[in-house]
Amino acid sequence: MSLHSRAMRAVTSMCAVIAVLVSIAPAGASAHVRSPHRSSWTHFGHTALAINPSTASALKGLGVSVAPIAPAAPSSNGNLNFPITNPITNALRTGEIDHSGGISLTAGSTTVDLENFTINVPGQTLSADVYVDGSAYASQAPIVNLDFSYAHLGLGHEGLSLGPVGACINHAGLSALETAFGLKQGSLGDSLPLGTATVNYRLFSDFGW
Repeated sequence: MSLHSRAMRAVTSMCAVIAVLVSIAPAGASAHVRSPHRSSWTHFGHTALAINPSTASALKGLGVSVAPIAPAAPSSNGNLNFPITNPITNALRTGEIDHSGGISLTAGSTTVDLENFTINVPGQTLSADVYVDGSAYASQAPIVNLDFSYAHLGLGHEGLSLGPVGACINHAGLSALETAFGLKQGSLGDSLPLGTATVNYRLFSDFGW
């Protein structure tokens, strides 16, 4: 099965889960769509990113330090958690999962901020706003390719999870980093494993329960 088919199958499965939840919702439960721009993940969930150790070592070897941008934050197991800002009903309609916060990459006096991640499930990409030393470099640039080959859906007491999703910084993302840090074009290669991501949606708060 192709990656696109797997991604679309995951979205279809999520739709089926939501349909069941709506059908058993208690009388008076709200299914309205809230604003997709929120700073707290306590309502909609978070995406957890486990950074690839080899990539972390490679960046460190280049003198690049990595830090989360609030409200993203590290978890107790070492992952980085990025707040989800749109409810699952919106994500199912648009095929996109929006986030606040981001990752800051610093080398010497140069800082590259990757913020406001958007996961495009059908397109299998992650886009971000890119800032270099505080100035806008690119808006929602598709800098990461996603691999849903090993992703599966899980339903627990905290909500719905989808993962692990492979994340790889693509050529466009690496080219932007090379330009920002003054590295020779192609020095970082054509792709670089970023890690694996797991989307965790809090379903019940999305319906006002």
